[in-house]
This record gives sequence, structure tokens and C-alpha cells, in this order.
Amino acid sequence: MSARITLTDEQVLAVLGSIEPEELPEIGPDWPRQWSLQIGRTVQTLRKARRMSARALSERCAEVGFPIPQSTITNLENGRKESVPVHEAAVLSTALGVPLFVLIGADS
Repeated sequence: MSARITLTDEQVLAVLGSIEPEELPEIGPDWPRQWSLQIGRTVQTLRKARRMSARALSERCAEVGFPIPQSTITNLENGRKESVPVHEAAVLSTALGVPLFVLIGADS
């Protein structure tokens, strides 16, 4: 089992403040790809802020109820995943301890 690092609300906000906000993608043929890129950047930033490896995040996803392979997380973070199913985004946000809307770069 991996060690859990807990960040305070202030630390999470500081990390989120370091993410360059992207314009939310317009709906169109490239929409799923653009969301995937945004989610991948945010997941990687949050994961690294927590000093978690992709493997540790994968293990945490399994702990919260839905396994996401390390390779899927790596592909997402490196822009090699064309789309992100909503259930994967929900599990990743839960595993990272942030609301789902944070992964897409939206304001609350």
C-alpha cells in the first residue's frame, strides 16, 4: 500500500493556481481530445504536488473502487489518450482528493 500524502485546502489551491488555465474547449469534432489533454495536465500537476508516482495513483484509484492501470494514467498525462470516460475522471478526482470540476480546469 502506498503512503498517503494529504494536502491542506490552501496547498491544493496553491497547486491549482500554478496550472495555466486553458480556455474550455468548444464543442466540436476535437472536443473529447481537448478535454483529455486538459484533464491529463491537471492530473499530472496534482499527482506531482502530492509526490505520488503514477503507480501510487493507480493503486489509490483501486482503493477508492475502480482500478485505473498505471499505463492509462501515463498515457493520459502524456497526451496519448484520445478521450476520458466520465467514470475514470470521477475516480481520478476522488483519488486525488479534488472535486471533479477541478480536473477540467473549470471554476466552481
